[in-house]
Amino acid sequence: RMRLLPTYQDLSGEQQNVYELPLDGTYLVTGPPGTGKTVMALYRAKQYNSAGLEVVLLSFGRMLNDFMEEGGRQLGLGPTHVMTYTFWLKRIFNDHVPLVPNPKNKWDYDWAEIIRRAPELPKVSSLVIDEGQDLPQPFYVLARTVSDHLTVFADENQGIFEDQSTIADMRSWMGNCPEYKLTMNYRNTRTIAELAAHFYTGLQTGIPDLPPRGDHEPAILVKKFGNDVESAQRIARQAGLNRGNARRDIGVFASDWRAASFMYHRFDEDTELELREDREDQWPDVLQYYYSWKPGWPPAPKILFGLPGVVLTNFFNAKGLEFDTVYLTRLQKLYRKLEDPLTRMLFFVLVSRARATLEFHYSGKGEPEIIEFLRKLPPGTVTFET
Repeated sequence: RMRLLPTYQDLSGEQQNVYELPLDGTYLVTGPPGTGKTVMALYRAKQYNSAGLEVVLLSFGRMLNDFMEEGGRQLGLGPTHVMTYTFWLKRIFNDHVPLVPNPKNKWDYDWAEIIRRAPELPKVSSLVIDEGQDLPQPFYVLARTVSDHLTVFADENQGIFEDQSTIADMRSWMGNCPEYKLTMNYRNTRTIAELAAHFYTGLQTGIPDLPPRGDHEPAILVKKFGNDVESAQRIARQAGLNRGNARRDIGVFASDWRAASFMYHRFDEDTELELREDREDQWPDVLQYYYSWKPGWPPAPKILFGLPGVVLTNFFNAKGLEFDTVYLTRLQKLYRKLEDPLTRMLFFVLVSRARATLEFHYSGKGEPEIIEFLRKLPPGTVTFET
């Protein structure tokens, strides 16, 4: 869940430097996972709003948007201040965003036409972007044209899509604006941060400074099951063990939407978890499930991050989120090769979602490549169980 946001006094020195940036102008803030970029993006939006300036906080994905909506609620920001960039495009173009045919997706944005029409669009006083590397390069031309003030938070090492912006791209499109860096890891245990570092691909943003080691850090478990039902039942039992601790939450990530859908049915049919229908459903016997929208599908359910429970989705929706406990499930269905830098970045993102507890789950014959990779790490990095 979105924890209570820190006060100004709780921010680190480098975070306070970002907090104190002037409200006018264009700024780029970079930092690896766990350094508080989303928190600072929320505070940045709050500062504009408190100053009486129109502000919109944008992100690429719906799930991160739902996550930030909860943080915005804590700060007094409503849904009109926090939205996905696609929803914002529809709003500023009155639901008629210029499109071009795309054989794969049936449509795509006509960025040339969007940029041509940008000077005719109404200005927005302030734009704040989180996970800015996920947005395409032409977006920044549009953003600079239609906004008076622009602040972008980004991490090139968390770029897990091919069509995205590098830090160099953003610097260029944003006119080589002032840049600030966040470096301290405030999310993960030392054990989890050290494992995440093994997936670092060497890109510019780097890895965060390692946090101090705690007195009792949970081991990172790698577990083989007879089948995926056993995996789902273990996760459901863990939810039951949290019955007396309503602050704890669980994130379950599967390799793609098919694997996530399969795990949803395992939870629904083979455990006592039930799909959350409204805010009155009580912990811990609740499950929230998000799937990426496809043409012809109904809208995905909204994730209520202000409430504890089990949240299930696929790997590619994990970015920007954080949970007390994270399970990476059905790894035998992951067919991406670790030699691909995008796959390593993906695991860099996934591992760093966990605040305290992390498990890798798989079943079937043989071992997935990711499990073979984990076996080659220094002794004590992870613990193998069968």
